[in-house]
Amino acid sequence: MQLHAFIGCLLYVIFVGSVCLRGDYLNTMFVAVSMDGNNQTITITFGLGVENNVHSCTWFLMRLKEALREGREISFITNMNESLVFPYSYHGYTCKSVYMYIYAHELVETYITMEPLFWITSKSYTTSDFEQNFHRLTHDAREVLTNIGNVKWVRSYFLNIRWNIFVERNFIRGRLTNVLTLYVEMVLLRRMQKSIRWQTTNITSDILRVFYFYKNCVVDVNRRTYSCGK
Repeated sequence: MQLHAFIGCLLYVIFVGSVCLRGDYLNTMFVAVSMDGNNQTITITFGLGVENNVHSCTWFLMRLKEALREGREISFITNMNESLVFPYSYHGYTCKSVYMYIYAHELVETYITMEPLFWITSKSYTTSDFEQNFHRLTHDAREVLTNIGNVKWVRSYFLNIRWNIFVERNFIRGRLTNVLTLYVEMVLLRRMQKSIRWQTTNITSDILRVFYFYKNCVVDVNRRTYSCGK
């Protein structure tokens, strides 16, 4: 799918989930997706498993590991399923799966009353805001969430791997000595060399007539319009 786009352009955070199929394909489809800069999902790969169990999930992650290869620090967000294939990677949980986990522990009353506060707590940007909202939850809910671990589901406790790309960009930016990047300088140089033999005449102070390769066009500098349409 978009494996090369993920490796070359996106943050190394993968969301893994499964969908039960119906009809002729009574199997389970495992999907690995990521998100681009516009918060749009990008499908990395998918696979069909026999059943939605540990063996099928392990098989899918092994194929994914073969495609990604070694040497990349990747974070995984799953439905509270730890991975034996990537033992040294960060494994976080989706907030929805944590919320359903509370319901599975028969905290029905807590499940209904604490829903708005739970989402506010999980999406806190600072640890101080998280602690303030966390203590407003019920004792049973706090006990269950403490056993899960804050680093697994709280935004403010998420590992710094998601910001590695920004650190890398700052490092590259510090090495640049010019205003333009090398690629932009190369493009500008190519265009300047192409336009060496072009001739211009002034129609007005802001409007020019350009002659090039037996052609001519009118260029409006202020309005940035060209009669040639390019």
